[in-house]
Order: sequence, then C-alpha cells, then structure tokens
Amino acid sequence: MRGYVAFLFDPDDERALGLAQPIEVHLNRAFGQPRVRQPGIVAWASSDLDVTTGESGVLVGQVFGDTGQALSQEPEEGAQRLCRQAWGRYVAIWRDGSVLRSPLGFIDVFTWERDGLQVVSSAAPPCLDKSLPAATRIDTVAVARFLRREPQAFGLSPLIGVHTVAAGAVFRNGRNRQVWRWESFCRPGNVPGALAPDALRDRIDHCITSWAGRFQNFGCEVSGGLDSAIVADSLVRAGARPRLTVNYHEDTRGADERRYVADLARKRDLVITYVAKLAEPFNVQVLESAAQGLRPATAGLDAASDADLAHRLAEAGADAVFGGQGGDAVFYQMPSPLIGADPLFGEGRKDALALWADLARWQGSTVWSVVGAVAGSLWADGGKLADAGSPLTMDTRRWRRRAPGGITPAKALQGDALYNSQAFLGPCRRAEAAALIHPLLSQPIVEHCLAIPASLLTGGTRDRALVREAFKTSLPASIVERKSKGLLSSYYARHVAANAGVIGQYLATGRLVQMELVDPAAVRAMLEPGQMIQRADLSVLLTFSLMEAWVRVWEGRLAARR
Repeated sequence: MRGYVAFLFDPDDERALGLAQPIEVHLNRAFGQPRVRQPGIVAWASSDLDVTTGESGVLVGQVFGDTGQALSQEPEEGAQRLCRQAWGRYVAIWRDGSVLRSPLGFIDVFTWERDGLQVVSSAAPPCLDKSLPAATRIDTVAVARFLRREPQAFGLSPLIGVHTVAAGAVFRNGRNRQVWRWESFCRPGNVPGALAPDALRDRIDHCITSWAGRFQNFGCEVSGGLDSAIVADSLVRAGARPRLTVNYHEDTRGADERRYVADLARKRDLVITYVAKLAEPFNVQVLESAAQGLRPATAGLDAASDADLAHRLAEAGADAVFGGQGGDAVFYQMPSPLIGADPLFGEGRKDALALWADLARWQGSTVWSVVGAVAGSLWADGGKLADAGSPLTMDTRRWRRRAPGGITPAKALQGDALYNSQAFLGPCRRAEAAALIHPLLSQPIVEHCLAIPASLLTGGTRDRALVREAFKTSLPASIVERKSKGLLSSYYARHVAANAGVIGQYLATGRLVQMELVDPAAVRAMLEPGQMIQRADLSVLLTFSLMEAWVRVWEGRLAARR
C-alpha cells in the first residue's frame, strides 16, 4: 500500500488506545511496522516517502531545501518556515494535532477524530472505517460541486466529518488557515530576473533534477505535447534516463501525437513504448474497485490506460512515474481574452490596443469581443453555472469572483487552473504502483510563473510562449512550434457511445438520481444517437460515473460500520 497513516492520541486515553490497537494490526500488514512509534504518535508510510521526526512532530514525504527546526517550533512558525524555505510533497504533523500540507498539494492529506484518536491519512483502507466519526455521511453539496467541476472541488473529500487539509494550509481545531497563498506571488518583481527564458528553464531543470534524485528507477509518460516533452527532455539532460517511457495514443486525427513523440525520441535517444488507447467495455466492478479513496479517482478517468500503465510500472520495477500535468496552468495554456486586462492593472504588456488585437488574432475573435470580455470580468455581478440541457439539477450558484487583492482577471483564472490540477494528483491505479510525480507543479516553478503577468507568459500571441522560448533549442522544433493540442474528446466520446446503454442504466438507476443531483431524462437525451453526434461534452458522463461509483461504495462502507 502506498501513502501514509498517522495516529495522534493521549497515551493515557484508554478509549483512543482501544480504538487504535485493532486497527494497527491491519496497518502493520499493509505497510509493515510503523516508521514512527513515540508516546502519543504512531505513523506508517510506504517506502517512497521519507519520514523525519522532530521534537514536536513528524514530517512525511520528499522535502527539498532547508527544513531547519520546523518540527521543533510551534506549528504556525514551523509551517511558515517550511513553506518559505523548503518545497516538495509532504505533510507535517505536530503533536498538538496541527497538520500542514505542502503547497500545490502533491499528496492528499485528510484528518478526522473519534474517541480521542486523531487520524491523518492520504488513503482510506477499510480498516480505518471504524475510526471515522460516528456522524460521517456524504455531503450532497460537495458532490454537486464536484459534478459541476468547480475549482477546488476535485481535491475535497465529499464526506462530512472528514476534513481535507488545503494545500499550503495548517489545519488546526477544525479549520484550515492558509500559510502559502498563490495570490501572494502574483506581483511582477517577486522573482528577480523571472522574465528571462533562461531563468525559467534553469528553475525547471533544478526542480526536475531534484525529483529524479529521490528515486532509483522511474518511468515517464509522454503525450507528444509540450509539457511532458519538457519533463522528459530535462530528465535526460540531467543524466536521469527513465527506465520506461510510454506514450498512449489514439488513431483518430487530432488525437494521434506519435510523430511528435518520435521527434522527441530521436532528439534525446529515448526508447518509447507506444500503446494504443482502446475504448474498453464499461466495467462497473473496475469502476467501484477504484472508488475506495477519500475522494473520487479523477486521475483514473481513463481506466484502461491507468490500469495498463500501473501494470507496466510494476513489471519495470519503477518506484515513480513522471508526467507533464499541471504545465497548462503553470505556463498559461488558457487562450483567454481576460489576458487583455493586464494593461489596466499596470502589469505585463502596456500597449493595450495592440495586445487586444493580438489576442483577437490568436483566439480567432474580434477586438470588440476581447474588450467585452475584459469589461465583463471587471464589472459583471456574476451568473449561474447552469447550462441549457444540462443533466445536473442542483444549482450551486457559484458567483464569479472579483480578482482577489488586485490580482488581474487572467491571474485569477490561472489560480482556478492550479486548483483544478488537484484532479491529476488523486487516487488511481498507477499511483498505487508507483509514486505519481508531476514536477511542473513544483512550488519554485509555480511561484516563478505566478510572478510573471499572463500577457508576458503568452506574449499575447500564443499559449505558453515564454516556456516555448526557454526550451526552443532543447526540444524538437515540431513540438516548440506546434499550434495544435492533442484532443482526447473523441476517445472519451467513442467510449461513451460504445457503452451508452450500460452507462445510461448505471446512472439512471443510481444514487445521484435518487439524491436528485442528476436528471435521468437529460442523461437519456444526451445518449440518444442523434445527440451524441452533436455534443462535445460526453466525457461529463464519465465524471458522473466516477462520482456515482464513489457514492455507492462509500454508502456501503459507512452502512457496514453500524
């Protein structure tokens, strides 16, 4: 089992000891003996996670930089030190019950308490079920937010009684307090020399080299896109050659990126394992077996490829797998007219009219459309997320946020994209086979790019322009100059179409319908042959299926405790 579990308790509390002791037997079987056993604190962790003890607590995970005396300080002071002087994927646990999760997430951190026993865990093996609070139940509003794909919703556990420790936050006494805030870095000049392409490349190389140094044998997934190519290129230049490099491809036009992967392989002498994506039959048992985590397995949406890569990693003896997820958010892939608001905030490009014209050309719109979007972002009161024909019934009415603290609208959009990156970091089969590392979400890289206005990250002319410039001599020209992006929508659409009957039945007779969160008539309408040809959003039904499986599994697990 991968991940970690920690128990905090008063050594003299017989209730806590009585609850913990039978659970410990199961955890010893899953993890082996505890990595930490001290009065009032016991911690188990898989071999891919380092464990460091201090006077006041425990640090679990990979940490780079200076941790100083963070575990010998008060939690607030120690958390500030860690977020300021170190980075990585980690959880810091203090004896008083305070918990810090590393900025950008990277590792799930959930905590709850029952009968004097506080549990801090990344996972939810069934042996922990009896430790959950007696009143634990499914949070209908959290489920609805997930179904609507709201920012931040993917990273939350939809269980009332289970607290999700926010990335970069200290959890204490039932509340998260942010220590690291992404908004704090959205100020030009926060990173001296950040605008130089070489500075960005050096920062990326440093982080990727640091990650590679923590693993003996690792794999790498390359899509043919820019972000995963940057990761693979940086690894090879650092002398850290992957044991296994895999490309999952589809044979349809617009989704087959093998020629770009082949160009990268020739440039960096990589041996690529090419695997065709297959729209396999919809398997309820597979779906529900993957729904055991404390949040839905969004990282395993493509169940067939997820299972295949997990098998290949295990066969290769890989202890980690590197990918390029998160690069779209960090380097600014979003082709948004909101970038045009930068000059109004005195940031980035100052030539507003020329910037608006560039954005219109890039995004295939008009200058007036760009101006209208900019004005709307600054003065609109908000609106609903409901769409005509949507199968969702609960309107959570997420009002459009004004940019916090003077942050530009384009940076607010980038912040939402970073929140959504939590979807890549959650439970899945390949994460059970090997540590899932997305180095482009490393804190130093993210802070570096947050300090650069969106109009300079993109130049106002194309997505990820600055990082393209940074790697133009290192990557094949075909990848750097590529204007298209691989589209998986047709793959997911074919998967839904091939399994329309099973998916429709699973949802129509499921708990989401009974909870009145999904309209079965709208689902049936989406699955009509004539509708499926026209719709581009069929993949939402796979997201619904993930949540349906999760709700069914957890209702069963919670009921079994009684």
